[in-house]
Amino acid sequence: MMEISVCCWDKRVDTVSRSIWAALKDSGHDADFGNSRFDEGRWTIHLGAQEACKQGVVFPERTIIYNLEHLASGQSTTSTGYLDLLSRSVVWDFSRKNMEWMAGHDIATQVEYVPVGFHPILEFETTEVEEDIDVLFYGSVNARRAEILEWLAKLNCRMEIKKDIYEEKLV
Repeated sequence: MMEISVCCWDKRVDTVSRSIWAALKDSGHDADFGNSRFDEGRWTIHLGAQEACKQGVVFPERTIIYNLEHLASGQSTTSTGYLDLLSRSVVWDFSRKNMEWMAGHDIATQVEYVPVGFHPILEFETTEVEEDIDVLFYGSVNARRAEILEWLAKLNCRMEIKKDIYEEKLV
């Protein structure tokens, strides 16, 4: 059994943070959850750490960074502060492509592939509603995603595009 804290710095990844916390507890670990805090005596898994880097947060030695951002040269997530943090931390990454990018740039020597999983804590109660859309896109629209959305629009799909909606507002 390990003592582990899960720390979320970005509300966009709060549900992933909570599912990790719940899975750790279910596995018998002494896990706690806190937004934007950590305990020097415990291992701490940080999600949304790129946001904390912008605030100048100093991370403790026993840090695991769970990277959920796409990494590529020239992106805002590849700022010097965040890359330095990845270089000196244990890193869990959801993407094998990110792992290859980090290896090619001599970043983060302690990287593990940890895909996002499911935990029942992510289930929300819903009410019956009329299904009046075919496609719900949730997230930020970049060039690649815009191309897909344009293709779907040509198929006359009833489509909704949403972002910045969290927890109960998702249902």
